[in-house]
Amino acid sequence: MESLINELMKLGARRDRLEVKLFGGGRILSTMTDVGKKNITFARDFLKLEGFKIAAEDVGDVYPRRVLYFPATGVVMLKRLRALDVSEIAQRESNYLTRLAAKATGDDVELFE
Repeated sequence: MESLINELMKLGARRDRLEVKLFGGGRILSTMTDVGKKNITFARDFLKLEGFKIAAEDVGDVYPRRVLYFPATGVVMLKRLRALDVSEIAQRESNYLTRLAAKATGDDVELFE
């Protein structure tokens, strides 16, 4: 986020005119670690530390969102989508974690493109 702010300022943005809106961070897979909550906490803490106020937000909960943002006007259109049947996704993630744990650990490095 710091890099984003710095790049905006390099392009001529004024810090006092930046408007912050937060969206997302939903916990789609209740059986997995709540990464969304950690991201929300990080974003809020960072913004507070940097002196930014949050103009709008819709974060957390268990549903996905569709967000349309219009930078010229600052308008955001948000649609909360139905909670997904994530049982298949959760099963795939669980299988993946099992495969990772079963792999022998070592000093090998696998390169890929």
